[in-house]
Amino acid sequence: MPNIEYMANVYIFIHRAVEGKTEKKIDLLRYYVHSFEVDGASAGKTILSRTNEAVVKARFEEIRTHANVILYIKSSREEPTSKLIEAAKSGAAGFTTSFSIRAVKDEEITLTATSVQAKGSFAETPIPVGGTPPMLKVKLNLAAPTFFYGVREKNKVNLHRVEI
Repeated sequence: MPNIEYMANVYIFIHRAVEGKTEKKIDLLRYYVHSFEVDGASAGKTILSRTNEAVVKARFEEIRTHANVILYIKSSREEPTSKLIEAAKSGAAGFTTSFSIRAVKDEEITLTATSVQAKGSFAETPIPVGGTPPMLKVKLNLAAPTFFYGVREKNKVNLHRVEI
């Protein structure tokens, strides 16, 4: 059986008005996701180091059905989670988010790429949870999420919009 590792990222594009200008400034926040769950779904937290493709597909169906996702994010020097807390507290209601999971074998994306893209809002202010160091629990509401699923073929991942 091949040794497959699942990895996930969330990208949050916060749109901010710039005084005196018609265009908006976009701040990009990017985080690695340790685990995730869906509020209202029967399944609990999905830990990426212990999952498989069937579970990932089922969780994405739950994201579509319940229009939310709860992410557990580890802080890093490159992207401290304090920026995410600040965005939520500042009332950053209008943002776009992309949450993607990749199956990786031998440090190369080999099997699947699954993602959801949607306009989002913070359901609540992110809070630290867990041990040392704590992770940040971030609950996002998603409006009209779009899903993509892809398979790597000949050094290229072909993503297709799908109805899960």
